[in-house]
Amino acid sequence: MSLKAKQKSQLRDKKKQKRANMKTEEVRIISEQIVFAFLEEFDLKNKQILIYLPQENSNEVDTWFLMDELLKQDNVELFIPVFDAETNTITPRKINDETTFYKGRFGIPAPEGIDQPDESTRLGIELDYIVIPLLGFDLNGNRLGHGNGSYDRFLKRQSSRSIKVGFAYEIQLVQKGIPAHKNDVGLDYCITEDSIYKF
Repeated sequence: MSLKAKQKSQLRDKKKQKRANMKTEEVRIISEQIVFAFLEEFDLKNKQILIYLPQENSNEVDTWFLMDELLKQDNVELFIPVFDAETNTITPRKINDETTFYKGRFGIPAPEGIDQPDESTRLGIELDYIVIPLLGFDLNGNRLGHGNGSYDRFLKRQSSRSIKVGFAYEIQLVQKGIPAHKNDVGLDYCITEDSIYKF
């Protein structure tokens, strides 16, 4: 393991532990603050938006409320990322208010019936906003993920105009910076309970 990889691994462990120490009510309150900030900051009308759904028992910023709010809007197309365990890739899947979910890879919610190709997969999509989970971020927009590279590969395939927004707690800010690799894809924004960081 290289020095850079070792440093990132240590950062992951540290940030995972900080997040694990958060109380359920604290996660709920802060998650709502972050979701409201996102909804107020960006013009989402007539946009195609991909949001993650939180991993089970991870204390990730909860986006179920955001999903519900976006599905109420007739002029928004909403997608979630589906993980392929064999290829370690992400495919965006369009959802609606009738979509049901099951516990997928890594305990991440996935829509029922994903073995059937849908229109969004066949035709391809150009996402306007991509809401991304993370373990840490720094003031240069570098994102610390889980280390398998699936989001980086997915983000590289997206349009350069797609706006990448991280959802995080302020405790996930890495003041000293995150060691960046040439294959890492950074954020355009990161929203916490305290700030909207623009990079």
